[in-house]
Amino acid sequence: MGFIQKFIPLALIYPAYLLLLAALVPTVVLMSRRSLAGLGRGRRFAAVVARSLLVTLLILILCGAQRVKVVDDRVVLFMLDKSKSIPNDQQAMAFQFVKESAAAMRPGKDRMAVLAFDGRTSIEQLPTDGVRIDGISPGIDPNETDIAAAMRMAAALVPGDQSARIVVLSDGNETIGSAEHEAQTLAALKLPVDIVPLEYEHTNEVVLERLDAPASARINETISLGLVFRARQFVSGRVRIRHGDQELNDDTGKPGFPVTLQPGVNRMTLPVKISSEGIHRFSAVIEPDDLASDVIAQNNRGEAFTRVGGKDRVLIIGNDDSDEKGTEFRSMQVIAEALAAQAIEADVTDAKHTRLNSATLFPYAAVILSNVSAVDIGDDGPEALASYARDLGGGLIVLGGDQSFSVGGYFNTALEDVLPVETNRRKLVTLNLGLILVIDRSGSMAGTKLVLAKQAAAASAKLLSSSDRIGVIAFDTMYDWAVPLRLCNNKQAILNHIQTIGIGGGTSMYPAMCAAINALANSPVSLKHIILLTDGQSLPGDFDGAAADAITKNITISTIAIGADCDFALLSGIAKTANGRSYRAVDGNPLPRIFARETIIAGRSSLQEKRFVPTVRPSLDDLYLKAMVSEGLPPLDGYVVTIPKPSASVLLTSRTDQGEDPILAHWQVGLGRTLAFTSGMWPKWGSEWIKWPAFSQFWSQIVRWASRSFGRQDAMVWTRVEGRKAAISVELEERNEMDSMPAALTAQVVDPNFKVTPVLLKPVGPGRYEAEFETSAAGSYIVNVFQQGRELSSLVRAGVTVAYSPEFAEVRSNTGLLRSVAETTGGRVLSTDDPKKTFDVSAFTEFRTPRPIERELFIATIALLIFDVAVRRIAIRREAVAEWFAARFGRTRVIAAEAQQLTMSALRDARGRARTDRIPEDEHIPSNAVNLTPRIPSRTSQSAESAGPPITVPRELPKRFKAPTVPPIDLKAGSVAPASDAPKSSEKAASQGNEPGQSTTARLLSIKRKRQS
Repeated sequence: MGFIQKFIPLALIYPAYLLLLAALVPTVVLMSRRSLAGLGRGRRFAAVVARSLLVTLLILILCGAQRVKVVDDRVVLFMLDKSKSIPNDQQAMAFQFVKESAAAMRPGKDRMAVLAFDGRTSIEQLPTDGVRIDGISPGIDPNETDIAAAMRMAAALVPGDQSARIVVLSDGNETIGSAEHEAQTLAALKLPVDIVPLEYEHTNEVVLERLDAPASARINETISLGLVFRARQFVSGRVRIRHGDQELNDDTGKPGFPVTLQPGVNRMTLPVKISSEGIHRFSAVIEPDDLASDVIAQNNRGEAFTRVGGKDRVLIIGNDDSDEKGTEFRSMQVIAEALAAQAIEADVTDAKHTRLNSATLFPYAAVILSNVSAVDIGDDGPEALASYARDLGGGLIVLGGDQSFSVGGYFNTALEDVLPVETNRRKLVTLNLGLILVIDRSGSMAGTKLVLAKQAAAASAKLLSSSDRIGVIAFDTMYDWAVPLRLCNNKQAILNHIQTIGIGGGTSMYPAMCAAINALANSPVSLKHIILLTDGQSLPGDFDGAAADAITKNITISTIAIGADCDFALLSGIAKTANGRSYRAVDGNPLPRIFARETIIAGRSSLQEKRFVPTVRPSLDDLYLKAMVSEGLPPLDGYVVTIPKPSASVLLTSRTDQGEDPILAHWQVGLGRTLAFTSGMWPKWGSEWIKWPAFSQFWSQIVRWASRSFGRQDAMVWTRVEGRKAAISVELEERNEMDSMPAALTAQVVDPNFKVTPVLLKPVGPGRYEAEFETSAAGSYIVNVFQQGRELSSLVRAGVTVAYSPEFAEVRSNTGLLRSVAETTGGRVLSTDDPKKTFDVSAFTEFRTPRPIERELFIATIALLIFDVAVRRIAIRREAVAEWFAARFGRTRVIAAEAQQLTMSALRDARGRARTDRIPEDEHIPSNAVNLTPRIPSRTSQSAESAGPPITVPRELPKRFKAPTVPPIDLKAGSVAPASDAPKSSEKAASQGNEPGQSTTARLLSIKRKRQS
């Protein structure tokens, strides 16, 4: 087959069927000799060839014949590792390798693409002819390395009709995924991966591999902290230990503890006394005396925590106005005091100063969100709260207000997913709103920022009604109206215009701001609002004057600052002067939520601020509250309009003309319970509720209902980190003789990214169970352990912390992994000293694209079958074909040729009549025949006999072509006789020979015999 494909662009899926040719084709030839014996030689040969080809085509169909297209174009996809484990000089050398490799490319034939990766992959350059970039963009997730994901991305960019290779420039230290597993997939795709090892080795390095603490303890118990170090040489220094906010001292009173490390693994144990309940956090840092003996500072830290049993605590998250007389601060204090009166301890914290994750929420039995927006709790806050309730079994209670639910930007977030209510946008009471979005499109907004800004603008447009007006201005040094201020009645057209916003140059915000103010000032709307977004420093302008002018025209302005380089002081000043709100985002991720919140707040939507008395439903018994509200509830002065989810239980409602709106609703979500109270802001909306005697009992009962249990107190749990895995051990105590141990335990592990992974704990001894799970990312891992075959209630909860990414745990490059990838895929090991070898012709093979040709073969088979039948059944004479063509498609030259032929026939006819004069009268040929000779004698003395025997044809001609009348030729006299003087002797002879019932052939044979006698 290789020989065939070299000269014929043909591929066979089942080439074994070709053996049938050796048997069937000779058989067809032999059988045709007898079956086709009645045909002429030409027709017989054509039929045999047709049958042989027919058999050949059928065999090719059986073989799965494919046409192969050969292309010698080449493409190379470079993958550059930009994680923090790569030294800066190695990263610079890698990019220089890519630039120098381009010198060996063939113009118009070769292309190259550039990808950069760490924990995530970015496409720096799509396949093109040469290097079109000046460098690699900053890392997206530099604390991680995912080589496998980068290989998948590179494979997706490979053109389908070109020979391609992937070139990986990395140290081989991956923290996520499996490059070797991905290499097997690429090998199946016949996509080779070349590797360029970025080799290094840190000979002076100290690593704090882990800090171990027991998962749980009792009050006044002394626990042991275990530390494991790894050193490359002798190192002396101090280990600094912190217990919460307090630093531990050695026997001399100095901070930290002295340590001397030997080359290799070193272990150390420190005793710590636990004197209070709750979560106890520990951290350790090693500080070498000689800074030259340590290169990577990130791997010198360890973290752990221990839970000490005690009373359940509640976390209240709100907005601290830093003014003890503020409405928000007072709302949080009211709830905290009500719970304290019922012996429930609560911690009050400001949402803006608290980073929510599994570790911070883990110690609490319930969390209360008091009128907090999704923006204030950070990018990870909604997901952390949702995972806390769904995966960790915590109780989540959300209170309403002017910054909660729909006006808090909860839409399309994980937080709204776990709540029993959602925004009912059909019932929103919206005034006529004019909204203008002023969006920065300068060069620094390129990439994700501008994409998210356009998504946020589109989300705002979707929230508006058809009676509202929207406008979008995009600015750099100049400004353009992407969407001129218009009614929001054709949202699809508006969304299409928003997507056309592209990247520009510098930043000049003042002209765009003034244009928005002037447009809204003349707009026929009742509410006017501007959202101003930028990520940089603007050219100077009278911003204070513009903001003051906006207030005089009843226009409010909110500002959004993205990134650390933005002039937040200027933007917050504009928002404060124009009665708006200011936001600060590290990146563009919260933009959709901010825009949505601003859109709803600007339209005064979903807020009902009027006095009403909540209506009690019978399902209030679920929370055991019916007895305390039997005498009625105090009135409330406002709430946020929402709609209950189908499976939620609604306990309190507000009756309106449009139906009932939920005030108190709850449901079970995953392992936990969530509850929504759509009113709140107690000094403003609940002043009568604060005076209600049952207020404290009401909220304490709700908190107790929602709170989770920390499981059995007789279960002990241990956790530890070992390399890139964590181990968990659980030991159960037998309560009595009837208490049987479960066959196994199951657990759910919640990682720092809130991903839940199931784990099976297998028995390793009486009442003891163990399991391991991956810890590929830095952060806290929370473990929920359950007993199989019972209800989903926790036996025990524990946690483990990974202080730093495994990216920093290695002190040398992993060249072995890279070589394994190259060997699996058939790739090469390249050197940074020879970049031109990347495009070496010998490394590439011609790309062959097979295309099935069954359709074409079937058509050819049918055509040959018809031809075979025609050859055997139809005999075609050349004269008939010529006559048919002449009759159907005749042209002038055809007519002339035929006329010439007829003239020659007439001459031969005259000659034949002349010859009859020498034949006796009784031997004359019939009068309706013409005597023609095969050829006319030349002018030389050539006898008539040399012309061969005469040919007799009918005298009648086709009606379409009439030959000219030629008089008879008298050969003896050498002159032409008149046509009327035709010899009567010939006519007489003809009449005598024309006997009845005798054919022409018989008469001619009779005449011939008479002449011979």
